Amino acid sequence: IEKSQVLLARRDTREKLPTPVDGLGPRVLHLLDLIQQALFERARRFLDEHTSRTNSRDDFVRIMQGRPGFLIAPWCGNRECEAQIKSETQATIRSLPLNGATSGGSCLQCGKPSTRMRH
Repeated sequence: IEKSQVLLARRDTREKLPTPVDGLGPRVLHLLDLIQQALFERARRFLDEHTSRTNSRDDFVRIMQGRPGFLIAPWCGNRECEAQIKSETQATIRSLPLNGATSGGSCLQCGKPSTRMRH
């Protein structure tokens, strides 16, 4: 109070920033934008570093036994194939591309033409 300032603490970097009370609103809004961008970039990096692609069932099984992460692989769209893969590897579908992208490959489970990539 004596210095007419507050101490802003960033939870993402643990940095502490002494900040004047005068003009605090715009500074906080700017800082929130910076924090949002930093969190987004960190999440994007994590996703990129923990995502693998494969068209091979053997590779799929091997990767699922290794480090945790995301795997992009062809899938025919059949719920039975999804259930079999889940029961054997614990893998679950997290997302399907909104743009309807297909792999051009074969389903890892049944070998039929892939209608979409599973993520």
